[in-house]
Amino acid sequence: MDEILIVGGFVLGLAAGVLAAIFGIGGAMLIIPAFRIFFGLTGHEAIATTVPLTIPTALAGAMSFHMKGVTKIKLKTAIVAGLAGIIFSVMGAYMTGLFNSSALMFGTGVLFFFLAYFVWNLPVEKIKEHTMKEKAARTALLGGVGGFLNGFFGIGGGGILVPLLMKFRGLPIKMAVPTSLAIIVIYSTSSSLAHLAIGNIVLDLLIPVMAGSVIGVYAASHLVVHIDEKKRRAAFVAFMILMGILMILRELFF
Repeated sequence: MDEILIVGGFVLGLAAGVLAAIFGIGGAMLIIPAFRIFFGLTGHEAIATTVPLTIPTALAGAMSFHMKGVTKIKLKTAIVAGLAGIIFSVMGAYMTGLFNSSALMFGTGVLFFFLAYFVWNLPVEKIKEHTMKEKAARTALLGGVGGFLNGFFGIGGGGILVPLLMKFRGLPIKMAVPTSLAIIVIYSTSSSLAHLAIGNIVLDLLIPVMAGSVIGVYAASHLVVHIDEKKRRAAFVAFMILMGILMILRELFF
């Protein structure tokens, strides 16, 4: 593999790891545009190659939070949501074959705008739950949504999982972030296997990006406790809007 490609992949992974630690995402919102714009991958390759990269990033983040005692994972919530997401992640992976490369990338850019609006406007008041069945149903629904986004668009789903865990499960931000990362690990594994079976994963880029992402997430995992929630949300929204603009412009004019 070309040395420039290796270094570039490592730096990309490093940046993605930092974002994962701060925002509770798998780093896909940076990796997918970079794969498409700077590395020249097709839309299908960019999505498929990103999915397995979210696993070590999310796993490293979740373990780092838990082991350092920064905050704890809501384990039962993570398991229920992750298992529910498995089915929908595989479904999403195979549905990518119904669309061409540009349509997938344009749709991903539009999704980033939707996520920005969603995160910015989601009410912070949590919904009261009265029964265990209600809790399980809400948790499974969250996992299904995140799983489909993971399989079809390649994103970990943390951009939606974190605010939904805060609203529908009443988790504080410091617990919602590592819990979302644990959920991502579960359903990203199934969607990675699906994309591998389809044949769209570019294996040469996995190792350098993966190595950088693990280092980045460990280095930045302590930052989340020092960042004001309003500032964190505003930064996340601004980042998603920027990535959405870049993705749409790439497909329209280049």
